[in-house]
Amino acid sequence: MHRLQAGIIGLILSGSLIALAEPAPVKYLTGQTEAGQPHLYWFGAAAVENPIEFDDGVPNVFANVSDFHTDNQALIRVQSFLPSQPILISEIKALVAPSTGSDSSMFILSVRRDTGSSVPGEYLFLDTVAIDWNGQSSFWASAEPFVSLFEEGDFWAGLQWMPATPSNPLLGRDYSDPGPTSYICTLGVCSPPYLGLWMIRAKVMHNDSAAEAADGFRVYRGVDSNSIINIATVGPGQFDYLDSPPTSGVYFYRVSRLENGVESPMSKAIQLTASPTSVEGKETGKHAFLLSEPFPNPTSAGVLFTTRTDKQMELGFSIYNLLGQKVYSRPAAGYPAGEHRFFWDGQEGSGRRLPSGMYLLRFQAGEEVLVKKITLLR
Repeated sequence: MHRLQAGIIGLILSGSLIALAEPAPVKYLTGQTEAGQPHLYWFGAAAVENPIEFDDGVPNVFANVSDFHTDNQALIRVQSFLPSQPILISEIKALVAPSTGSDSSMFILSVRRDTGSSVPGEYLFLDTVAIDWNGQSSFWASAEPFVSLFEEGDFWAGLQWMPATPSNPLLGRDYSDPGPTSYICTLGVCSPPYLGLWMIRAKVMHNDSAAEAADGFRVYRGVDSNSIINIATVGPGQFDYLDSPPTSGVYFYRVSRLENGVESPMSKAIQLTASPTSVEGKETGKHAFLLSEPFPNPTSAGVLFTTRTDKQMELGFSIYNLLGQKVYSRPAAGYPAGEHRFFWDGQEGSGRRLPSGMYLLRFQAGEEVLVKKITLLR
């Protein structure tokens, strides 16, 4: 009898624990500043990742793009994937093999913005990948960009290497579909390969509104990542929130899910810049200009860095060696408010590769200047 009672009590307690179980958090929180207002986007617990594969998985040949150009790249242009909603590029990978006699290889996996043409746009991500082959005949080399695309669903995924690497890897090519999505780029000129597709793949995350079980989402804001308060609650089918903070500045945001009356753990914090205006349309706070740390750093090839501004500005940068000599310059040009990414490939303006050493990045936004250190390791 006591065992039966204990079993019933156990079932009741177990049921209570199941009913009160903590719901899953959002999978990823991202955002951008639009016209001075932070705009959050998140991917719910039911968000799905879809692989994007143009090849059939079996290489007909392993080939080298080129080993004598400093800007040699093999690229896949991913077109028209969910253009009406934000996506997150969560993985890119390429099937590579060692060239004859190679013990190791070093190269770059990258994501670039689409321009609507056969010319890829600015770099959104790049990561240096090193492989010790140890007898492997081929390998799916991968990287996790976690790059968000908010309005456009198109992008370029690529593999690139420089002449001074230990050895240039070979890249798989598939002849089963000779479509025009695969390109080879040398010296900035891109065209489809003569035959077949480069075996470069991507994976993207997007929301599945029909499968999302949330009752709603709570948005939190604060001046640092820990001191945050709930500022809004939105409905179950909404995966974004446009904020209007009271003053200009840098704010931290987190988002949680509500399910069956229980709140999930909060997402990681993201940082966005706000620059609201008063009723008369005048700025209420000091102009905000932020510059990220160059990445990767140290680097053997190039670096990516991001700036955020709260209004339209002239943006440009120069690179100096430790003797104070300017070795590279990108003239300032007009950019709208928001986030912008820049890439420096470790070369002089003439295209000559610079030697190993410490360099200074001098970034200018209007009359404001920030300086960052970059280390080249050749």
